[in-house]
Amino acid sequence: MSEEKFAELVDLLDVKTADSSLLWYDDGSDSRFFAQLGAFSIRIYRVSLEFGDDFDIYIEIVDENGDVIDSFSDLSLKDLNTDKINYYRKMNKLYVAARRSAKGADKAIDSVISELKKSKILRVCALLRPKDQSV
Repeated sequence: MSEEKFAELVDLLDVKTADSSLLWYDDGSDSRFFAQLGAFSIRIYRVSLEFGDDFDIYIEIVDENGDVIDSFSDLSLKDLNTDKINYYRKMNKLYVAARRSAKGADKAIDSVISELKKSKILRVCALLRPKDQSV
């Protein structure tokens, strides 16, 4: 498969994840996430580099038997990077979004905000806060 098709796959996964039409799940490892697409699944994960805080980001296409059909990393797409598109950043953003989807982060944040809005403590703090500052 060409790098252009991998790039198109990343672009589509990014769009579908952002609009919540693609759901991601935790595979139990807490660092690998997958989305089911018909008979195939897409798995995304990061591997720490030996030095520094950077990661390589991998995407695998897995069949219904659990066999990896194809895979690529952000390094596979480095030649397609431009001033406007950086596939390391895009794949890292996708990884973070997949993790948030799998962990239910938005639901958790909404729940915490709702609980805080019910809290009398928050109302008192809001009354005591100077008008020109925000929380």
